[in-house]
Amino acid sequence: MCIDFFTSSPANRSLAQTNLAVATAGPGPFKTVQDAIMAAPSGSRTNPVVIHVKAGTYQELIYIQHEKRFLHLVRADPKKTVLTYDLCANLPGPDGKAIGTFRTPSTTIDADDFTAEHLTYQNSAGPKGQALAVRVDGDRAAFRNCRFLGWQDTMLLNRLNANQPNAHFNPGNALAIQQRYEEAIVHFAECLRLSPNYAPAHKNLGMTLSRLGRREEAISHLNEAIRLKPDYEEAIQQLRALGAQKKE
Repeated sequence: MCIDFFTSSPANRSLAQTNLAVATAGPGPFKTVQDAIMAAPSGSRTNPVVIHVKAGTYQELIYIQHEKRFLHLVRADPKKTVLTYDLCANLPGPDGKAIGTFRTPSTTIDADDFTAEHLTYQNSAGPKGQALAVRVDGDRAAFRNCRFLGWQDTMLLNRLNANQPNAHFNPGNALAIQQRYEEAIVHFAECLRLSPNYAPAHKNLGMTLSRLGRREEAISHLNEAIRLKPDYEEAIQQLRALGAQKKE
């Protein structure tokens, strides 16, 4: 899976595109984002399908099917257009059991080549445990100037390509939180094999090694994190906690 995050829109757009519009009020055939998605044809690289989401708060579950490739959801201001729902992991399902984290996303993206611009994705469940705003199952998704709001586990990037660093960095973080430090170290090390200059992986590996009492190895990785990112405060603080000084 490739996920790109941008702070501005690309300079070039396709000359041909299929346009639909969604508005909670006013004229137009679609009042919900999901209705527009269901009506949208499959796009292509040269003729994407663009759904213009007018300002408003859309409280609905959104699912972008696998066949809806090259679908764009766009708006001008992320603070004025919010896609939200409020499922949480411990909510009882039809069988009376908790639905679990994977079934909580307000928006699920199963299609490849999806693009979102200037939108807010939110899970409004609040402090009730895991509650996803977005789950991405497709490949090559791009989010440009978007906000992601939630309480815990706000975004799930599912089905990651094992040859990409984040496919090991994110599981490493999860294992470290669960205090499964030896397993976390394996993932952080593999992340660094794929991306040797990734400062957060050096920092997290250093912190995890320190929890196992492997002080010298921890110091080495923390110093490497600071070399790559000189103002890395978390790494600097961890070095101080180990009674070490950063290398100049």
